[in-house]
Amino acid sequence: MCFPVNVLTSLGGAVLQGAGALADARYQATAAKHQGRQAKLAAQREAQELDREGTQQLGALRAALAGSGNLSALEFLGDRASALGQEIAWAKYGGDVARAEARASAARARQQGVRGLLGAGTQLLAGFNGGGGLGARKAGSDTLKL
Repeated sequence: MCFPVNVLTSLGGAVLQGAGALADARYQATAAKHQGRQAKLAAQREAQELDREGTQQLGALRAALAGSGNLSALEFLGDRASALGQEIAWAKYGGDVARAEARASAARARQQGVRGLLGAGTQLLAGFNGGGGLGARKAGSDTLKL
């Protein structure tokens, strides 16, 4: 069986186009995953820094308030400790959100690569069917010319 040059050229082009789309999608997915990891690590570092600074501030407040017997000062100290806990939690949450967004971006990139590969195959088959290629029918005949 002999294939026309245009059929083989179309086949090769579609395969290369699909493979290129898939390779690009894999690269984009890997980059997005790395960005997610970096965002998570940055959020963890920020939370650790907040914890360290907050612990130092609370220690200084405790030392200043020690023995004062001032109830409102003790309430302030408790409120500040609670606020510090919330700041740390929000920093960690921000990292989790950024990582989840990066994972979703990676998934979209992989899907785009698969779509590119399928699109190239669909384009190839459509060209064969209507353009006198592999799936074209002979005029006035119900058989395929191969």
